[in-house]
Amino acid sequence: MLFSNEALEFLYINRLNDSREWYNEHKPEYRRLIIEPMTRLIDELTPTVLSIDPELDCTPKIGRCISRLYRDTRFSKDKSLYRDVVWCTFSRRGDDLPCFFFEFSPRCVRWGMGYYCTPRPVMEQLRLMAAGNHPLYTAAMNSVRSSSRLVLTGEKYKRPHFPLQPAEKQDFMDRKDVCFICTLPVSALALPDIISLICEDFIALAPAYKLFMSANSSAYKPDNGGAN
Repeated sequence: MLFSNEALEFLYINRLNDSREWYNEHKPEYRRLIIEPMTRLIDELTPTVLSIDPELDCTPKIGRCISRLYRDTRFSKDKSLYRDVVWCTFSRRGDDLPCFFFEFSPRCVRWGMGYYCTPRPVMEQLRLMAAGNHPLYTAAMNSVRSSSRLVLTGEKYKRPHFPLQPAEKQDFMDRKDVCFICTLPVSALALPDIISLICEDFIALAPAYKLFMSANSSAYKPDNGGAN
């Protein structure tokens, strides 16, 4: 099993206690149950990730690829100290760009690729590419369809902005940010081929990643006025 039932129980109990004292007393369990398996997962995914983009960061450390368990509550109404979800991300260091990810919690398992909080100029470029049937858009959507697990998600406008477009393009263009995610029950952690499934979907998402990176480059060319 990729992550044990004991790991899921640790996340649940730590979140339930929501106590620095409890967490500090159980740090060895956190490293054994969460960090060590996550490090092994990252190591196994790294060849596939780097085949997509050699500049993606695959460093298996907390604060780099591996998320922190405690929450930054400074600007949140929810003052809970700890979350019960852990994830790893693969993105270019120092840039607010698309990333591949894997996450799990006692509720579900998810993986995919997205451009979270997509800058408006980039989203505008993506809409233009979709409306104009740009080859990168077509290749991305065809590749995503090759996986029955991946679903387009992201925040949408309350009202349709592009009613004359075909339904699939509307679904893409009416979003404020875009990502493609596979969501499975937490029991999927026990699948013997889960690493292969993640790698298959990452490869299927490679054309979408290329699409997002191209839109980012076009949005921030000097003649487009740069980032706002």
